[in-house]
Amino acid sequence: MSKSSLEPPILQTDPLWFPSRNRFDFNPAVPDRQLWAIGMVAVQWGALETLVDMEIRKFIEGDDDLLSQYKKVRNLRDTLDLFQRQIELKSPEPLRSNAAIFVGRIRNVASQRHEVMHRLWGGGMPEDSWNNPGNLYPETDAALLRQSGDKPKKTKSEDGRVNIHWALTFNGIRKIATDIATLNRDISMLFSPPPEPPPAA
Repeated sequence: MSKSSLEPPILQTDPLWFPSRNRFDFNPAVPDRQLWAIGMVAVQWGALETLVDMEIRKFIEGDDDLLSQYKKVRNLRDTLDLFQRQIELKSPEPLRSNAAIFVGRIRNVASQRHEVMHRLWGGGMPEDSWNNPGNLYPETDAALLRQSGDKPKKTKSEDGRVNIHWALTFNGIRKIATDIATLNRDISMLFSPPPEPPPAA
């Protein structure tokens, strides 16, 4: 089975059309297709958090003390620690032995999603927007910019690109969305109940 056949169809091809951005009073310097991909990261991640929450609640159903502890959890790291422990305690093999690897996949993509959603984007000039009159500037992909708390780069260059933290192209963002979507599929398949055996003849 090819890798592309595992990707959700909506992530396999570029959108053909985007709604106008000119109705917004603040126009980010991010091309339309990148904005679409960033949105896919956000929506897929929302689904992943919901699926993890659902599976944790299934694992701890009936354990009021553990449910009370879970309700006090306020960060992803502790949530995933709990998820991993429950998989190791209550799942069949081979998932039980591979719990750390499976949850590690979520942790890895979580760090990328965090960067995408919590940093400033800039440097991409979308065509036909009010901050690019007459399309004077060529369209280019935007990048994640450095924040004030980041360790500064030691350079004498005055090139603005030294402020780039992570140069994510459209394909790079879509890859993150695809990785999250793949995890959503895997969670849905790994934790779904086994099919009912056919009735005896």
